[in-house]
Amino acid sequence: HSLVISHEMCHDQYFLQPEFKAAIREFWVNDLKINERQDITNRLAPLYDRNNADLIVNEFQAYLLMNDAQRLFMSDFLKYRPTIENYLNSRGVSLVKVQEFSDVRN
Repeated sequence: HSLVISHEMCHDQYFLQPEFKAAIREFWVNDLKINERQDITNRLAPLYDRNNADLIVNEFQAYLLMNDAQRLFMSDFLKYRPTIENYLNSRGVSLVKVQEFSDVRN
């Protein structure tokens, strides 16, 4: 499904493109208040190790930047997406877009 592929492609960019990761980390540190980071961590904690800060940041960006993010449990954090995209653009990083495709069944 393109939703899952899109999410995983965000992880790929985070791990393989230093400028992508730097932009995400810069947003996390400079734009989010402590209570906002705690809210995000609390939302992700049932699924991920809350003590692994890099994992939390990585999952946060993947849920926010993936296709159809508005359909998932992190949708109330979508207000941050334009700012993250500005950080990426300022570093010359383009978000990989995964095209929607239909489920073909015989």
